[in-house]
Amino acid sequence: MRSLLLSQDEQSVAVLRRLLRDLEIEVEHYTDPHSAIEDLVRGNFDSIIVDTDDAEGASLVLQTVRSLPGSKARLVIALATAQTAAHLGFGAGAHLAIYKPVSVDRLGLTIRAVRNLIARDRRRGAVRVPINVAATLHREGTSTAVLVVDLSEGGAAIRCNQPVPSSGVVTLQCWLPGTTKPIHAPGEVVWQADSGQSGIRFLNLNSDSRRLLNDWLKSRITEEEKVLKAKQAANGKN
Repeated sequence: MRSLLLSQDEQSVAVLRRLLRDLEIEVEHYTDPHSAIEDLVRGNFDSIIVDTDDAEGASLVLQTVRSLPGSKARLVIALATAQTAAHLGFGAGAHLAIYKPVSVDRLGLTIRAVRNLIARDRRRGAVRVPINVAATLHREGTSTAVLVVDLSEGGAAIRCNQPVPSSGVVTLQCWLPGTTKPIHAPGEVVWQADSGQSGIRFLNLNSDSRRLLNDWLKSRITEEEKVLKAKQAANGKN
């Protein structure tokens, strides 16, 4: 497993290097976004970590990630503060946030979650779409409001201000943008991070929900590809 890390924060880099290498994830560290982009285009990385302290550099790298073939299967992580995570992280296409200041104690669980996500995507070849959609998590008569930040046909990543069940079957219910029916997705929580994010693996979706989810994912990916081609055409004219 290989991870590209763009950051000028020496303390954060030292902590991330240690934790990632302990989990057998090779780290390629860059302080210059242009050098990172050159290797990103040539190389093959399982995850991309960008520090939002350098807003311009992070934006350049994230734009490049989105333009590369197969980029939707890469795990994109924002190294951010609570203030920059929404706009410079999730708003730019990040799937997961690591919040500053970083420390070994705070990040241990999060980094293990990152490794689990990379391994899952390698097995499935999953296409993941970052989103921000309000949803409800149901379990044994209780309901919890959550935010879906990442979605694929096999599962979802959610954010929640409250603890989510770590065992047993839960059901995620949400209305995807542009759809007329909600999806009801039974699943199990397979990882949790101390940033308030959790991962759910779907189990036995009914035919209606599975068809609705797959159709929506295909339409979203197609739309993204159209937008990308239009931008490339416009840049070519300029």
